[in-house]
Amino acid sequence: MRTRSCRADVSTNDPQRLITCVHEAAHGVAFVRYGLPFERIVVYRDASLMDEHGYVHSPRHRAPSLQRSIVLLAGPVAEAKLLGRPTIEVLQHTTDHAMAMAALRHDRRYTLETAIGAAQTLVEMHWQNIVSLAHALFKREVLSHAEVLFNLKLPR
Repeated sequence: MRTRSCRADVSTNDPQRLITCVHEAAHGVAFVRYGLPFERIVVYRDASLMDEHGYVHSPRHRAPSLQRSIVLLAGPVAEAKLLGRPTIEVLQHTTDHAMAMAALRHDRRYTLETAIGAAQTLVEMHWQNIVSLAHALFKREVLSHAEVLFNLKLPR
């Protein structure tokens, strides 16, 4: 059996937007996987910088530090998978890295390496869901919590 590369699974004519959509979709899938609340996922173009940005809008929540770190790291891990680059290389260019480290700082039971490994496992297990969600996000720019659940074929 021949395996397709990640790049074959997702293709568009705007690579930077696609990377942002995959990154944010992975955060969204991680939120859903851990049952953490969020309102919507958004991607947008910053016209002044001609750059793509995105975020998951969520209320403050009290998730355990490891779960919070995995949710934060899922975006860069998925981005690394899409680009075929080492995760640590992608992590160095995101704010998610610093926020994950801050989440783990007060809980000495887990290391950053543990959280990265768990995020990599999550991304591998849910890659097709991440790709599907990224395509929907690419088209719509904003997905509500209900739309994410619908896209992932989960009950609302």
